[in-house]
Amino acid sequence: MSKAVPVLIGFLASLLGIGGLADKVLGVIRKIRQRIENAIVKFWTFVKGKAGNLLGK
Repeated sequence: MSKAVPVLIGFLASLLGIGGLADKVLGVIRKIRQRIENAIVKFWTFVKGKAGNLLGK
């Protein structure tokens, strides 16, 4: 499903004649996705650190 979204956006943009819009939308989606991934990694690192401290004692 997630792989179909960029294709669908590109197709609709080409029909409307606004091809550059698809690139902008994809750029925004990529930025949001990167921030979410960074937050998950940061949270997971925090949890692992706390769990390690608790189990180490």
